[in-house]
Amino acid sequence: MDRPTERVALIEVLDRDGQVLRTVDVHTWPISLGRSLSNVVVLDDPHVSASHAVLERAADGTVLLRVGDTLNGVQVGRRRLSAGSQAALQDGVDTFTLGQSRIRLRLAETPLAPEQALTTAETPLAVMTGLMLALVLMAVAEHWVSTDPGGEWTQWLGVVLGLPLALAGWCLIWALASKLFRHGFDFRGHMATVLKVLVPVQVAELLLPQLAASLDWPVLWQAVHLMAPLALAVLVWQHGQRVLPSRSRTVSLTVGALTLAGVGVTAVMQHQRTESLKQAPYMSTLPLPALRWHASVPAEQFMNEARSLEEGLKARVATAQTDDSDDELDEE
Repeated sequence: MDRPTERVALIEVLDRDGQVLRTVDVHTWPISLGRSLSNVVVLDDPHVSASHAVLERAADGTVLLRVGDTLNGVQVGRRRLSAGSQAALQDGVDTFTLGQSRIRLRLAETPLAPEQALTTAETPLAVMTGLMLALVLMAVAEHWVSTDPGGEWTQWLGVVLGLPLALAGWCLIWALASKLFRHGFDFRGHMATVLKVLVPVQVAELLLPQLAASLDWPVLWQAVHLMAPLALAVLVWQHGQRVLPSRSRTVSLTVGALTLAGVGVTAVMQHQRTESLKQAPYMSTLPLPALRWHASVPAEQFMNEARSLEEGLKARVATAQTDDSDDELDEE
């Protein structure tokens, strides 16, 4: 077996996620790469030519990549080198691609990166069970308040059983994605991610309307309507970080773009439906009088504000009647 001191460099063949598939010890320069068996690094890639590229060490220590006789060239960072061209490589920084094979060069004298600490332990099962129970109980309480008394017991199945099953299905999809990209079935990690996001969101959705009514701050109602899409965006972002940790920036940009697009579409639909970008303050149950911490609105002020809505309502009624008349004429 070759001794480590005889190595002058190491060639690493990477997969699409940046994980090392195999390594090739290098003992002398130059290093040839291609499909031919005469090369130092033989690549089983139909998009690589017989003598695709050569790595050489210059007198000043620079590593030069020379592109051989190939149709596809070599991709170095964002540059594509055609046949006959060359470029200098930076060890451990620049990776280059031959066909569909990603290559990284490590030189013997290059210092290693510091040792990384092990990742923190997974969320304890007892904590996850408590979070799931808290989430189900809050959903049950909200359902109990909004359900008429004496309803069928089957109305509770969607909350008691449907919620855990829906979360399990969601996490199963992401766990399969982790299995595909990271070769690990990370169901428990994705479930912990969901619970740590949804439980605080559910608490806020229960408390913010009550606080808005107590303080007479309608803006808190608007915050409640924004929490669901924002929570979904945070969930997808965190799941994406677990599935593709080496593509953190791509995941962040993609989730951000989709979130902005979703908010824009929702705002347009809201404006078409209500001619306003704001949701009307609404509560299915009245807050307790003892929790009202703001002064009451005088009846005269309330009547004046109600009268100000009259002209707008008349205009909307007239518009609706006109539209109905046009529809009837079209049918005739």
